[in-house]
Amino acid sequence: MDPIWSQAQIQDKRSLGLNFVESVIVGAGKAFAERRRKPFGTVVSLSSWFDSQWPFRYLDHVMNILFAAPLVALLILPSCRNEVEETAKEPDPAMEERERLMATGKGIVQELATTLGARLKMALAEGGPVSAVKVCQLEAGPMTDSVSGNHERVTVSRTSLKYRNPKNAPGELDRKVLESWQRALDEGKDLPPLEVELVDESTAVVYKPILLQPLCVNCHGAEEQLLPELVTVLDDLYPEDRARGFKVGDLRGAFRVEIAR
Repeated sequence: MDPIWSQAQIQDKRSLGLNFVESVIVGAGKAFAERRRKPFGTVVSLSSWFDSQWPFRYLDHVMNILFAAPLVALLILPSCRNEVEETAKEPDPAMEERERLMATGKGIVQELATTLGARLKMALAEGGPVSAVKVCQLEAGPMTDSVSGNHERVTVSRTSLKYRNPKNAPGELDRKVLESWQRALDEGKDLPPLEVELVDESTAVVYKPILLQPLCVNCHGAEEQLLPELVTVLDDLYPEDRARGFKVGDLRGAFRVEIAR
């Protein structure tokens, strides 16, 4: 909606109203001070007595102030309304869609991370890193597919620049996102909790960074940190393994949630 007055007109009217109120108050003050300096005269009539008494003498100034108050309100309120209308912007459909996608992606990632993480911790507790690697190799894929199946028009996966399973190799868009995150970490910047990329009009991808946790060093740490029997199993199960040599806090990869819009 277009404002009733321009900002310049609003300012002029506001100044005019405030100047009027100021002149009324100053006039009342001066008249009161002048009357205080003069002795009260002899009362000769009812009207002159009213004039001689300062509360009645300055009644006209009080009435002027009371008259000015609504006038100033009329001048100021339209400007306030215009300011409110300017700040109350129309909803942004693109922003609302992005927030919806992020909320969907966040919930799905949390579901997969909780399920997979709990199973790997159990395997580590039961049989150490070798057991965890075998669980990851045999069960991570089916778990991921199961989470995808719980939601319509959604595919969840994991990806990394330094992947262990070739199935998790990054696509062109994945690589772009991961490389931008790695640059940010190298510059000492924090990563976003989630990132949304619009592939086309019908598809969007929500990414969540995976930073290496202390527990993950057992299977993804430096070569000298890994148990010899674990290295043997990794070489056997993943001949193209690139997911070693990480430190706590390194970018391990990303959860990837593809959503059909």
